[in-house]
Amino acid sequence: MGIRRVADARGRSAVRVHPALRSAEGSGHYFPVEITPHRTLAPHPTGAHDYPWSGCGHGPSVADGTCDGSATADDLTAGAVRKEATMFIQLIQGKVGDADGLQKCLDRWDTDLKPGATGYLGTTYGTTDDGTLVALARFESAEAARRNSDRPEQGEWWAETEKCFAGPVTFMDCPNVTEWLGGGSDDAGFVQIMEGHTTNIGRMRELLDQSADRVHEARPEIIGGLLCADDGDSYIEAVYFTSEAAAREAEKMEIPDDIRSLFEEEMQLMGDVAYYDLHQPHLVSA
Repeated sequence: MGIRRVADARGRSAVRVHPALRSAEGSGHYFPVEITPHRTLAPHPTGAHDYPWSGCGHGPSVADGTCDGSATADDLTAGAVRKEATMFIQLIQGKVGDADGLQKCLDRWDTDLKPGATGYLGTTYGTTDDGTLVALARFESAEAARRNSDRPEQGEWWAETEKCFAGPVTFMDCPNVTEWLGGGSDDAGFVQIMEGHTTNIGRMRELLDQSADRVHEARPEIIGGLLCADDGDSYIEAVYFTSEAAAREAEKMEIPDDIRSLFEEEMQLMGDVAYYDLHQPHLVSA
């Protein structure tokens, strides 16, 4: 929802250290892997943040390109500003060691395993500038995700796919999902994913409800988003844009006065945030 900047001394993207995020106890990697013990996410680089209306979603602040303005409020379903989604989302992360091999494995999952993945809804994934794969896998429910994880062919596929990573793969389970505006749009040309901890996820959802429509009026390149939470205090927010060029240009705008207080409150609730820019997102739906 909110839009702010995190930058280092050169004005490039940066993040602040936050407490490690953990997956739900005893669950597994449902999109690409079999059930394994939960792991803790590695710490992220550090930086400093400020609070202007300037980030693509919430983060990087490098202006690059012009706004195409291709998405308008008329493109969105009336009344669909925010809705509680009946779905389960899992965040998957890992440093890539063999990019070509990994893409082949992901393509094979799409052609060979996806048809048998009952309850699978789709995936948003991409590789960040530092070579980390970040994926959001969507299922109708945690049970549907677990059924997929339990398939023998899923475990066999993961045994091969895991070799393409340079280190351990981490994940976080989110049974509490809110869609806003167009949700996770397959029309996006740029996606930014944020993760952190909050003291009040319920209030974050209320702020989405109060400001999402106004945000889209001011930032038409924002075409949808997801707010996902685990059963603790960890959350993931994904913002979908028409293009990165449009997002970089629009981030220079000032926050409209009528929603400034909402953004300031949201930024306080978000705490320290890690940002992942997917410059060339892969958007897969069932």
